[in-house]
Amino acid sequence: MMAALSLSTTVPHQPAQALTLQQEGFRPFPVVLVVFDELPVASLMNMSNRIDHKLFPNFARLAADSTWFRNTTTNMGFTKEALPALTTGRYPDTEGPRLVPQPPQSIFTLLSDSYEIRTDDRLPAVCPRALCHSSSEAIDTDASAYDLGAFGRGSRGSHLLSFLDLIETGGPPRFYFLHLVMPHSPWRYLPSGQRYLETEPMPGEKEVPGRGKGWRGDPWLVQQGFQRHLLQTQLADRALGALMDKLQASGLYERSLIVVMADHGEGFVPGLPKRAVTQETLGHIAPVPLFIRRPLQERGRVSDAPAETVDIVPTIADVLNLSRMWPGLDGISLFEGSVPRDRHRAIEGVPLDPRGGEKYDLVFRKYSTFGFGQRGLDLFKLAPGHREHLIGLTVGEVPVAAPQQATAQVPQLARYESVDPAAEVFPSLLEGTLEGVTPGRRVVIAVAVNGRIAAITRTFQKHGETRFSSMLSPDSFGAGGNELELFEVVRTGQTLIPLLLDAPT
Repeated sequence: MMAALSLSTTVPHQPAQALTLQQEGFRPFPVVLVVFDELPVASLMNMSNRIDHKLFPNFARLAADSTWFRNTTTNMGFTKEALPALTTGRYPDTEGPRLVPQPPQSIFTLLSDSYEIRTDDRLPAVCPRALCHSSSEAIDTDASAYDLGAFGRGSRGSHLLSFLDLIETGGPPRFYFLHLVMPHSPWRYLPSGQRYLETEPMPGEKEVPGRGKGWRGDPWLVQQGFQRHLLQTQLADRALGALMDKLQASGLYERSLIVVMADHGEGFVPGLPKRAVTQETLGHIAPVPLFIRRPLQERGRVSDAPAETVDIVPTIADVLNLSRMWPGLDGISLFEGSVPRDRHRAIEGVPLDPRGGEKYDLVFRKYSTFGFGQRGLDLFKLAPGHREHLIGLTVGEVPVAAPQQATAQVPQLARYESVDPAAEVFPSLLEGTLEGVTPGRRVVIAVAVNGRIAAITRTFQKHGETRFSSMLSPDSFGAGGNELELFEVVRTGQTLIPLLLDAPT
């Protein structure tokens, strides 16, 4: 779960006092605000600049009957500043004090006058404890009812289920708030909700000065990290589907103001920190998804107005028809038509393109990495050096040379001798070390399951060892015993050399 938030703003902190909402024309629609974490909008997009409906059907479903603000950017690259900014409508003061004596005026204090606040989040920096407190009651929700697999029994999945249990019909107007720490790393889940046993830190990650982590300079390891991020984003899409289904079943979906967004993105640039905003990482961290569904909205639309996450509070106030707000708001209602197309935006001092062009580099990278095609992307079809054409071939379709003395050591090799396709923990992540090769030589490895090539990967060096890792699609396995074979790929993918396979003692 997220740590306690800190906030500083550019205006003096005053006691959080609720504004009376009993204003002329006030429309007390139910309000639902959902914030995903560490999700670049480019992760959701296809080459047509739409939501990739094959990979992310529920985000596409939401876009079909909401307004997708495609050119939205966050104000900060870390939750501790980004979340307060979007809930207060004020830019964070990065040079001011980190601790505040009491929460400022926010969407929570705004709605508390007439709304019952429903949240399982602890938000001491933006919401008084009397309004936002974590429930200690046991949750009886059956995770299997939402088809979330092992994720539903983990801490983040349990948080989602707790929130779903708070949704109900009838009663006073309610404000529902969820900050779901997804698809935030660590990446350990398949789109099905099944878990694989990951290592920490992930190959390619490194510690960096300050907050967050960074990437080492090996582009292949960053590509593998991006792959695991996208697979976990597919699970975030499944979580969104569970939320939408619950809102529809409760009768709230049609008549509520629904806001779904992310607090910030994440960088996937070799050699750079994941959250440090630079010209290279700008399009990964700043552009975030934002969908706003107004009550009774009948069809979806796309807006490329240069929106910011500080616009959330004034936009909610606009939809509820509130004319009186607290002073000092930096955001603008996105439905007023007053957002200037040349609006100056910046994140951590780095200026942004008013047209939002920064994100398209990551969109293109996604498609060039996982292949183009009418059938959409296959996130398991990842290979170094454009050898993805080997994936799916049988071993007999590629020349096989005589074996050499190199040995692949695979811990827990026995897991592949008895595979349960429905198991909550599934052996999709293959990791091991390669022995008997020249230290430092990068070896391309083909992984075959039951005689068919399921993945291509490449070795890397760590702690003096030659290591490798690869994600294997669950579709590659059958129930029960499975035969695993590893080969070195040579001559630009034209020949396979068998590797001895062993489990370390």
